[in-house]
Amino acid sequence: MKLANENPNSITLVSMLSACTRLLDFRARESIHCYIVVNCTEIDVALGTTLFETYSKCGHVKKAFQVLSSMSEKNFQSWTIMISSFADHGHGKDAISLFIRMEQTGLVPDSMPFSVILSACSHLGHVHKGRQFFNQMVRMYGI
Repeated sequence: MKLANENPNSITLVSMLSACTRLLDFRARESIHCYIVVNCTEIDVALGTTLFETYSKCGHVKKAFQVLSSMSEKNFQSWTIMISSFADHGHGKDAISLFIRMEQTGLVPDSMPFSVILSACSHLGHVHKGRQFFNQMVRMYGI
């Protein structure tokens, strides 16, 4: 693309970041992120979600959350992946807090974020909180 004097668009960058994640090439991921910042590339939902997912998969949860926080638009997948990242890396309280924030935005959770939250409550030893989420899942959302 560089030889053809073409600039990558969001779809190209998502593909490149996905390849970096699969190949565990974290230096290339950093280069792509730098390219995005230096070229003031708009971070849409797909690009932002892929970018923070690559950070979270290698354990850089704080950096992943910074990317999520900088996104002007988030979708259900964005929220769920970040909640799961917090839970997977031992940040159960942050996962619960983010789940609540997701609900406050008006998004309706399905079984996926609920399973993550119930697991986080289990790991934290928050049986009462886990029961509250379970009851909410069943009674409020019919899951």
